[in-house]
Amino acid sequence: MNEAGQMIEAGQMNEAGQISEAGGQCVATDPIQTAHSPDECATGTKGRLGLPSLGYGVSGPLGSVVMRERAVLDLIDRAFAGGIRLFDSAPFYGLSQKRLGAWLEQARPGAGEVMLSSKCGTVRRNGRIGKDWRVEALAAQIAETQQDFGGRSIDFLFLHGAPPRENLPAIGDFLRAQQASGAVGALGLCALWHDDWLHALDHLPLAAMMAPLHPGSEVHRTNAGKVAARGLAFLAIETMHVPRNGLRRSLRGADLWRNLQAIRRNGLSAFVIPPAPADRSAMLGAALADRNVTAALMTSADPARLARNIAAASGICRRIPGP
Repeated sequence: MNEAGQMIEAGQMNEAGQISEAGGQCVATDPIQTAHSPDECATGTKGRLGLPSLGYGVSGPLGSVVMRERAVLDLIDRAFAGGIRLFDSAPFYGLSQKRLGAWLEQARPGAGEVMLSSKCGTVRRNGRIGKDWRVEALAAQIAETQQDFGGRSIDFLFLHGAPPRENLPAIGDFLRAQQASGAVGALGLCALWHDDWLHALDHLPLAAMMAPLHPGSEVHRTNAGKVAARGLAFLAIETMHVPRNGLRRSLRGADLWRNLQAIRRNGLSAFVIPPAPADRSAMLGAALADRNVTAALMTSADPARLARNIAAASGICRRIPGP
C-alpha cells in the first residue's frame, strides 16, 4: 500500500482513447462512455452518491520527482480519454495533487465534469509522515486542496485514517460546517481494517468508506459488506494487491521510485527475484463485480497497464445493472 492508500498498478491507448492489446486479450474499440450509461461503461455509477465505478489515483510515483510532470499529465489524459471521471489525490502525496491541478488548468473539453476526491488528516513535515487531527490543520489542508484544484470545491473529502475518539466531536462539527459552506461535498473515511473504523462511521457524518479489498480476502469482503449494510458507499483500494518484494528491472522513473520503496521496506530481501504476478486487471474486474463495491480506485504509472485495467473494468461494468 502506498502513501496514497492505494495499490500501485499500472497497455496501449491511442490518441482516440482506443485500447488494443496484442494477442487479442483485451480489446475496446471506443473510449469508455461511462458517464451516461451505467451498464455499458467503467465510470457508470452503481447506485450510491453518483460515484463513477472506476477511479484513478494520482499518487505514489506520480507525485515523485523521478517522474516528469509531462508524463503524469499524459497518464491523466489517457485515463480521462478512457472514460475515467473520478480522480483522487491528497496534499501529502508529494507533487501528485498539484499535478492533477495542472491538468485541470489545461481546460480540456469535459474536464469540468470530473469528480475530484482528496484527503486530510495526514501531514508531511520535514520529510516525515504523521497525523494532525486539529481542526486548524484540517482546514489548512482543505484550503490547500482547493487552491490546487483552481478554486473548485472538493467533491469528496476523506479523512485519511480513523481519528482518535476524543477528536471525533470537534471533527464532526467542523466537517458539517465545511459542507454547509460548500467547500466540500460528500465526506468519507479512508482507513485500514485494523483502524477504529466502525466507531468513526458511527460518530461522523460520513457517506462512504475507502479501504483495501485484497483478492481472496474473506475478512476484507466481510468488512466491505458491513460498510454497504450501513447504506454507505464502499470504494475499494488495493484490489490488485499481490505481495511482491523484488526489484523491477527498469530505469523508468516510476520503477525507480518503487525500487527505493521496496529497499526501504524489505532491505536485502528486496533483491530476491519474485514470481510473476497474477493477472491484476482481472482482479480489478472481480472487485468491481462485487455487489458491495461502489467504486474501485487504481493508480497506473504504465500506459499499457492503464489501458488493460480500463478494459477489464469496462467489461465488468457492462454486466452490472444500472441503479
